[in-house]
Amino acid sequence: MKRLRRDTKGLLRPKWGQVTLAGLLLACILVLVDVSVSSLQAHTVERQQIMSEESDASAMIFVQRESFNTLIAMRDWADGQRDAREVQIARALLGQRLEVITSSGVNTYKLTSANYQEKLAGIDKIIRGMTAISDKDREAYLAGYNSTLSNFRSAVIALNGEFTRLSRAQILAVTDARAQSELVQAGVLILILMLGLALSSWLAIDIITNYRKTSNDLAAQREDLEVAERRLKLLHELEQQSASWLEMISSGAKTQEVLARIKADLRQTMPLLSLDFISNHGGELLLVAGQEHTQPEDAALALSRVQEALQVMSTRDGHLRMLDHQRDYDQLTQLPNRAAFTRAVDAAVRIGAKSQRAVGLLLLDIDRFRDVNASLGYAVGDDLLMQVARRLSLLAQGHEQVARLSADEFGVLLSARSAREVEKRARLFAQELAFNTKLAGHQAQVSVSAGLAILGPQEAN
Repeated sequence: MKRLRRDTKGLLRPKWGQVTLAGLLLACILVLVDVSVSSLQAHTVERQQIMSEESDASAMIFVQRESFNTLIAMRDWADGQRDAREVQIARALLGQRLEVITSSGVNTYKLTSANYQEKLAGIDKIIRGMTAISDKDREAYLAGYNSTLSNFRSAVIALNGEFTRLSRAQILAVTDARAQSELVQAGVLILILMLGLALSSWLAIDIITNYRKTSNDLAAQREDLEVAERRLKLLHELEQQSASWLEMISSGAKTQEVLARIKADLRQTMPLLSLDFISNHGGELLLVAGQEHTQPEDAALALSRVQEALQVMSTRDGHLRMLDHQRDYDQLTQLPNRAAFTRAVDAAVRIGAKSQRAVGLLLLDIDRFRDVNASLGYAVGDDLLMQVARRLSLLAQGHEQVARLSADEFGVLLSARSAREVEKRARLFAQELAFNTKLAGHQAQVSVSAGLAILGPQEAN
């Protein structure tokens, strides 16, 4: 290490000639940059002035157009094609153009000549007097001001001279060309200076290369040690957090509580790792992570622990959902069982009481079902039950719910605006279950016995 330090010190000792040359090159670059900046600033000022003059010229064009429109409106008024209000509107539009503030900082009215302003005042006097003139006197009224109108028209035409005076497009082109030339000269000078700087720097390449190699090696080793230490610490924290997540899952904590705990722990351990969870159609939790500002290896460690917890929790939740389904649904027909149907009836009665709807309970028993089981076997009986369940499920609408209550007994929960509608739906269910089918290869006629109980809005209260 001492030898390395001594060699490095010798390599970094500069020569006076190199220092002098580097100083001269740096001074030249600074002077060139200063000259280029000054030239660009002057060009910017000239461009702004020219653009200001162009803006004034554009404003004068609109003034001329609106002035002619005002004269046309006055002539149409005399011919009876317009009223005085329309002439005033045309004059108001001209006034708006005269009030426009151009890039030079003044309104357009001040850019017009004194002759135009004087003649415009005469036009305003004519327009003010129009409101008191009858239709038959319009032509005579305007004929009395022919001289004023002619003078104003001449003043408007004379604005063309103002346009010519204000247009400075050629000056802008000349200034752009000059600026471009100055930029090219500055670029050539900078290239020359950079070549000189490269030649002078060539002498120091070996020293700088050796110094950088040594410094980079030491820095890389130090960085590797820091990364390894930080990763070991992170791994230890993640192991502790993962153990606490699994303990929460095994103790029966709710899924949202576990997910909130995972987010809180990782927010404290890895603040730059954004984490979220979504559920797919199958109820499986999917992990969505954003790790743009996080080390990929660190993020992979954290996400692997989270995936393990999600897998354990998904397995647990799947078993719970399966148990809930087995508890509330009939295994043969996959319809709700008696317990689930009872809860649905209680809920429907409460909702019906609030919404003033009639609630009906339809009970259906398959006729001679025991004879089917006894003569054709239980497999045929199960087939008959599945056919009845499918028909009931296809017929159910909206808030109606179908359930299998016992061996051959089915229940239908009905809800409608009135008891009459409930009876109509119940009759439809009973009719739909009178059908012909094949059981074990034999033609059979299926029928049901039905009973209906209705709780109307007044009873629900």
